[in-house]
Amino acid sequence: MEYIIVKESELSNKKYAPLQVAFLMIRFGDAYLLKRDFEGGHWELPATGINTNETPRECIIRNYSDKYGLNDFDVKLIGVSKVVFEKTEWRPDPKPEYLVLFEAIIDNKDDVFNNIDENLHLWYVFGDDINPYCQLCRGLIEYHEALME
Repeated sequence: MEYIIVKESELSNKKYAPLQVAFLMIRFGDAYLLKRDFEGGHWELPATGINTNETPRECIIRNYSDKYGLNDFDVKLIGVSKVVFEKTEWRPDPKPEYLVLFEAIIDNKDDVFNNIDENLHLWYVFGDDINPYCQLCRGLIEYHEALME
């Protein structure tokens, strides 16, 4: 995985195409908000697919502003992650994929839980032993932690 620091205006650059998924790191102090994936049951960062003719920021705001009590000004672009997934039956010839990563730092974690099911979310501090845990999300958080040092 490669982590690329970019400006938001550069996201429309074909260099990062296709941008299909936007991740959101919601942080409270040292803790990251994770949600339980419905299909695999593992813990992961909130992520959503980007619609055609939608910017990654618009995608994050559309999907998470009401759910987590955020607005456009709370969300900051962190960067793009270039990932080449393993070869699988449904991905026989893996090509680089680009994921957009945003961050929202909150002052009161209780405000985030106003509209969501607390049983499907948890606050994770880097290094906590939680399972199952999305390996991609683990890598994104690990790299983010290293950048903050």
